[in-house]
Amino acid sequence: MGSTIYIAASGAEARLRQLELVANNLANANTDGYKADRSTFQTFFEGALAGPDGSTTEGAAGGVYVSASDAGFDHSAGPIRRTGGALDVAIAGDGYFVVETRQGERYSRAGSFSVNNEGQLVAASGDPVLGAGGPIDISGADARILGNGDVVENDVVVGSLRVVEFEDEDSLIKQGNGLFASKGGAEPDDVEGPALIQGSVEASNVQPTAELANLVVLQRAFEASLQAMQRDDEATQRLIQEISQ
Repeated sequence: MGSTIYIAASGAEARLRQLELVANNLANANTDGYKADRSTFQTFFEGALAGPDGSTTEGAAGGVYVSASDAGFDHSAGPIRRTGGALDVAIAGDGYFVVETRQGERYSRAGSFSVNNEGQLVAASGDPVLGAGGPIDISGADARILGNGDVVENDVVVGSLRVVEFEDEDSLIKQGNGLFASKGGAEPDDVEGPALIQGSVEASNVQPTAELANLVVLQRAFEASLQAMQRDDEATQRLIQEISQ
């Protein structure tokens, strides 16, 4: 048994990882504010593999292996879906809503908000949505969000949504529940006079047709890797039988 089976196994593992990402994208095709995950398919030489102690293997053969690594997520905006909800709002262009969690500030594109039992405006995750002065308190049911981000109750402005943007959106990582966190100490800038769309939410940017086509291609590639492993194993078995005779 040579290195062929290991190369095929690395291909199968990489395709399996990509299949998981595509399946997760499809599962969130109807999740407001969801951003599709992406991965890259990379090749590397056996000589660059690390040994058990973490050191680079010296003098290894030139077999080409592959791997799938996370490439972040697709930052493009999803389509705007009209809901008519008084507390639903979508960001027109760049920017993120700010949400207060136990781990600190997090960011979201999902603008389907509601009021919790404590009278606070909250995101779908249940975390308070932040305004310029912190969480926004709403005492009654007669409240709505205007296109400039103001939260109005009984014709009185009770708060204004805080919308921020990042110079480099690659500094954001997913946290689940439609929330993103900044990494590497990246700080957002507040958007002055944000442009919002009332009574609407931003839908997922997943394109189901493209993802389904990608799913079929990845499944076939995964099966091809398994077949290559099987053929290599059968060849090894025949060689052992010939030697033992």
